Amino acid sequence: MIHSAKLLVLWALLAVLFSSLTACTEEPPVEEGSAEATPTPYPTPEGLTELPEGDNTLQGTAAYGAAAAYADVCLVGSTRCTRANIDGEYNLTPIEPDSGYLSANFLNASGASQTLYSYFAFTDAPAETVHINPSTDTIARIAAILDCTTGLPPATDCLAAPETIASTLGGIQTLLGPLWPEGRNPFTGPFEANPDTDELDRLHETIDYLINGQQLEIVDLNGTLLARADLLQLDDLALGTIPAGAQVVTEELAELARSAYQTVQPPQQNERFEMIVSVSPANATGPTQFASQVRVRANPAQETNEAARARFTLLYFDGRTAEWEQDFGQPLNQSFTDIDSGSFWLTEPGRYELIVDLLIIDNLAAESLVLTSSQQVTVGLVDGADPITYQYGAEGSCYSQPADNTRDFYFCFESANGLTYSDGEQNNGLDALCSITDDDYPFLRQPGRCPTTVLHGGFYSGYCTLTAGYGRIYFYQSPVRDYGAVGGAIALAELRCTSRGGAWTPVR
Repeated sequence: MIHSAKLLVLWALLAVLFSSLTACTEEPPVEEGSAEATPTPYPTPEGLTELPEGDNTLQGTAAYGAAAAYADVCLVGSTRCTRANIDGEYNLTPIEPDSGYLSANFLNASGASQTLYSYFAFTDAPAETVHINPSTDTIARIAAILDCTTGLPPATDCLAAPETIASTLGGIQTLLGPLWPEGRNPFTGPFEANPDTDELDRLHETIDYLINGQQLEIVDLNGTLLARADLLQLDDLALGTIPAGAQVVTEELAELARSAYQTVQPPQQNERFEMIVSVSPANATGPTQFASQVRVRANPAQETNEAARARFTLLYFDGRTAEWEQDFGQPLNQSFTDIDSGSFWLTEPGRYELIVDLLIIDNLAAESLVLTSSQQVTVGLVDGADPITYQYGAEGSCYSQPADNTRDFYFCFESANGLTYSDGEQNNGLDALCSITDDDYPFLRQPGRCPTTVLHGGFYSGYCTLTAGYGRIYFYQSPVRDYGAVGGAIALAELRCTSRGGAWTPVR
């Protein structure tokens, strides 16, 4: 028996979330000197990447005990890259190979450049959640040493076997013992780049992995040795056997590490400059002319004038990027210096993020990244416009957690192009759905897309496309529900969808 009151709340929220926007639309530029002037092509931003052919999608979070904000996330060995947002979440699509390595390069809390690696392998689903963090980095590096002898980044085309990745993960879990969060996989599943709320992210603030030749050591923030093993012993450790010479984390050592985390504070980035990024318009409906202004000044402690450059990256909802640079034209001091990004048009409905990097020119041949900021831009669909092809799940998804066995289905939600819609009084988006956390319908946000196989042991039945295609609800059968005749679950899901005005697409 499904909780009808809660379903009504959900459908009411969805009706608001996916109602169409109404706003003013800017007219496109037209050619002059003609009685019947025709629109010219919309100018697009410089350096806009084109997406290659393919269906595979990688999404996840880059973090190191905090969000790897604005990280450059790349497919190792290729030029396929994107930028993470301020929360470390990335969307890299499409991906041609079925398996490989990912890298994330970012500024850490000390202001130093840091690179972490991860490993991905597509199975039956075209969308995979793959996180990048110190645990995935250590596992990928060890697996590359064991299988390829070269380590990372790979000097050859050698790729570690999935079995080596799995056994290395199992061995590290055994080494860490009580420190490892139960049931967590650092590569997949829910993950929040916040050590205060996510146990796995807190672990990465509590320990350091050290690979010394053919040995792995794990230490706490004071440098105290917590665990040690030869790399070749990780297979046995994954099976629960403690080889001679290996050291695992005890309860006493775990408490020591936790207390060190409480007393040793991470360094705070010394921001020598202040940067203000503004965009116009921030929200619009239909094709819109976009412009931005960046204002930078040196903080009072900064005494010397320095030449600077702004690097603009426009991050599209589907992971595409456009990148260009402009010099400030004069040294930075304690007065604001302004620079414009230039003007171009955004024609695709979706949510964008303008990321601005402040580059200080150290000499004629080098420059250093010192500060990054961003602003979001949303372009909505014009009422009555022709249907377009949406990128679903661009901002991740929100799915129901297992709570009881009385429900008919589990659900997963995705919005189109990362758009957030307004009912005139408040904005509603994926976060609004994820905020429903009572005992009947707890929902969880994840950076990856909805699964198209199984959720909580229940098989995928199909999805319901909501009004104007703005969003989708994915249905998963309850593993304990008796749906009667063959196909009964799919028929019931279709009824639930169409009775509320949605378009049903069954599993194929």
